[in-house]
Amino acid sequence: MRTTLFRAGFALGLLQMAQAIRVNSCTVVVMNAIQNPSFETGDLTDWTNNIAEAGFAGGYVVSGDASDGSEYFTIPIDSGNWMYLEQSVSGLEAGTQYTVSVDFQYIYNANIQASDSPGICFIGFSTGSWSNFITYETVYPTFQDGSLIEWTNYALPLMASASTVDLFVMFGCQYGDQAVLNLDNVQLPLLETVCPSASSSASSSSASSSASSSASSSALSFASSSASSLSSTPSPAKVNPCKPQAPSSQNPVTTAPP
Repeated sequence: MRTTLFRAGFALGLLQMAQAIRVNSCTVVVMNAIQNPSFETGDLTDWTNNIAEAGFAGGYVVSGDASDGSEYFTIPIDSGNWMYLEQSVSGLEAGTQYTVSVDFQYIYNANIQASDSPGICFIGFSTGSWSNFITYETVYPTFQDGSLIEWTNYALPLMASASTVDLFVMFGCQYGDQAVLNLDNVQLPLLETVCPSASSSASSSSASSSASSSASSSALSFASSSASSLSSTPSPAKVNPCKPQAPSSQNPVTTAPP
C-alpha cells in the first residue's frame, strides 16, 4: 500500500515539475564601449588625434609589440602642449560609474640621457572637452637601454553624465622632442543582456509547451492508473511543498601640461 501511495504522489510531483518548466537563455556579457580600441583596423578609424586648441597632432598606427593584438598608436611628443585621442562613446547610462583604462608606454628618445635632466610627461582622461579633466598622472618615461619596455595600464573611474560622452585620452610632456608615447587597448566595459531572437524564443516556448503537455499527460495517466489500484483507503493528507579617488583637483586650463 505504501508503495502504491508513493507512486501516485511521485506522479503528481512529475506533473507539477512539468508545469513549472521555463526557458530562459538570456546571458549577461561584457562589451567594450570603445570602437577600434586596439587600433586593429591599422589606422585611426573612430578616433580624432589633435593638439589642444589646434589641429592634427601627427600620431599614427604601427605594427609591433602591442599590448593587445598586433597594432598600436604611437606619437612623437614634439611640442610642450596637451594632445589627445578623442572618441564619442555611446551606450552609457547617465549617473552610472564605469571604469576607463588604457595601456601606455612613454619612452625617451635614444639621444636623451638621465644626465640631461629631461622633462616629465603626463597621461589622463577628460570628458566633454579636452580641458575638462577627470584626472591626470605624472609619468617618468623609460630610458632606452636595449631592454624590453613593458606596457603600463592606467585606469580610473568615470561617472557618465549622459548616454553619449566625448572621451579624451590626454597626454603631453613638459618639453617637446624628448619622448615618444605609445597607446593601446582602450577599455570602457559595459554589461549587456543578450537574449535569443523572438523566433527562437517562440520555438523554444513551443517546444517547452509541447514537452510540458506530454509530461503532464503521462503524469496524469500514471497517477490515475496508480490511484485506481487503491480501494477505499482514505486519501493521504495533502503535503505542502516548501515553498538576492576622488578625482584629482588638478584641472589645467592652459594648452601646456604643468
